[in-house]
Amino acid sequence: MVPLGAYANPDNVKQLQAKLARAGVKSFTEPVKSGATAQTRVAAGPYASRAEAERARDRLAALKDLGVVPGTVTTR
Repeated sequence: MVPLGAYANPDNVKQLQAKLARAGVKSFTEPVKSGATAQTRVAAGPYASRAEAERARDRLAALKDLGVVPGTVTTR
């Protein structure tokens, strides 16, 4: 997966996922807790291999209108 950010505002999550969908990027969300604040993490993926995720990260970095900087590729 390629982490893209964590958001407390659900509208921000929806907006980012809509931008990703328009760009043809699969994404998913998961709840996270940061101290007392509940947030939703948005990530691109899943991908079949680390190499595929790294290519996706590079493509995401080139999409300036997303307004995010892709994080380090992680596996689960």
